[in-house]
Parts: sequence; C-alpha cells; structure tokens
Amino acid sequence: MTVPFRIKGVASLSEALREMSAFEGSVGVIAGGTDFVRRMRSDEVPCDLLIDLSQAEGMHDILEEGGWIRIGAGTTFTEIAEHPLIREKAACLAQAASQVGSLQIRNRATIGGNVAGGSPAADSMPPLTVLHAVAVTMALRRGLPPERAEEPIHVCGARRHEGEIITEIRFPVPPPHCRTGFIKIGSRTSVSIAKLSMAMRVHYDAPTSTIEEGLIALGALGEVPLCPDDLRDFLFHRKVDRAFAQEWVERLTAVVDSAIPDRESRPYKRSAVRGLALDMLQNLFSFSLDE
Repeated sequence: MTVPFRIKGVASLSEALREMSAFEGSVGVIAGGTDFVRRMRSDEVPCDLLIDLSQAEGMHDILEEGGWIRIGAGTTFTEIAEHPLIREKAACLAQAASQVGSLQIRNRATIGGNVAGGSPAADSMPPLTVLHAVAVTMALRRGLPPERAEEPIHVCGARRHEGEIITEIRFPVPPPHCRTGFIKIGSRTSVSIAKLSMAMRVHYDAPTSTIEEGLIALGALGEVPLCPDDLRDFLFHRKVDRAFAQEWVERLTAVVDSAIPDRESRPYKRSAVRGLALDMLQNLFSFSLDE
C-alpha cells in the first residue's frame, strides 16, 4: 500500500517547528500514533506531512522542578504508571495511566496525544483536572516566531490548531498531606458497558480522619470532566465516617441524574457511580461501609 503522506522524524522541537514552517501543505504531529493508526484504518488521512516527535529531546522527561511536576508530552502511559515520582506525588495519574487500554497501547500511547484527542472518556483527563494541570504548547503562525502558551487541560483538548504542538503537561507539586486517587468502571463491574471514571484529590488530616478540602472530577459525563461545586463544598472539613460515606454515595448519584437526565445510559451510570464512590473511599482512606 502506498502511504499518501510523507513521514519525517525529528530530534528536537525546534526541528519540528522548522519543518512545519517550511512545508506548504497540511501537517500532522504524532508521538505514539495510536489515534492516527485508527484514523488511517478508517481512510481518514488528515495531513500531507506527518512529523514524528517520539524521539525528540525532552519529550519523555518526567521531572520535579521549581514546585512543578513536568511530563513531556511524548511520555507513554507505561512510563507514567511506573515512574516513582508520579506514583508518590500524583497517585491518581499513575493509577489512571496503568488502566489505559491494553499493555500494548500503554507502551505506545502518550499523555500529549490523550489530551490532544479531546475525548470525554480520556482516562488522563479527570486526574489531570484535580491536579490543576496545564498543557504547554508551541504554536507556529505564518510569518511569526513560535509562540509558547499554557492552557487548561480541557481547553487544550477541545481546541486544536494546525501548527500547534503540545510539548509538556505540568502541574503544581501536591503538598505532603494531599491524597489522590482514580477509579473507573472495569470488566469486573456489572455495568461496564457504560464507561465512567472518577478522580479525587483531598487534603487530609489522618489523625482526625478529616478531609480539610477536596475536589472530584467525573469523566464520560460530558465533553470535559465534571467538577461540581456543591461536592467541593460538601467535602470541606468533613470527617470520614459512616454518615459521610452514605451521603457521599447519594450526592454522587444525584450528580449523574443532573448531568445526563435524558441519556439512555443514566440508569447504568447512576448505579455505576455508587460503586465508584465506595471504591474511592477504600482507595483514599481504606474505609468501607461493610466494616
């Protein structure tokens, strides 16, 4: 089969930008290529030149620097899931990365591609949301020097421009008393046909079992992760006990009812979110209503 586009590997972002600037036709960018291969199989070839960033310098870096954790956009989900810095300080992201697709997909798919795809069901989006992550981009406009920008994750995923490259994902280093977790519907659940995911971040005082403040992001309920303000208010200075757990489950069920009142998947997802709510309590606090 004749490939209807050119492929160019680059060793640096500056080289990629030079290639993009010099080329007259449409340009696409990949690092892992999992989404691009799927589109090719559907005869959707969106470019004349495909630039491969997988070997570009810095695209696989995971660093703590200046109060931020920086992840190169070409970093694979296997690399993220196994990295000690992410496992220690951003457990929700490590947990999400370890559940992306199959092992083969995790070895190729990149966090930059996952964000750029803008899928409502993207596993990285809820944890990146609760981590207050931003995407760093380099944009090339005709006749102008490259422009660096930072955008909220959901904005970057929803809007892509030709000539723009996501170079890294970064977020503030969580404080020592911060706990994070990620849960999604898996094959062990009875409602796995209705995908739903949840990331949670809490500042937690363990001696008193009290959540000082918290944030939750629900994936696959809308175009971007859903972070209800009333749930943030509910989590403020709450002791983790049986009464809290019961109300927590009911409030999350109400969120699903409100978010997708007319969707056919609502009965499944309202049941699923109850299970996710209980799993999250076990994940973050080792707390179970069965105890």
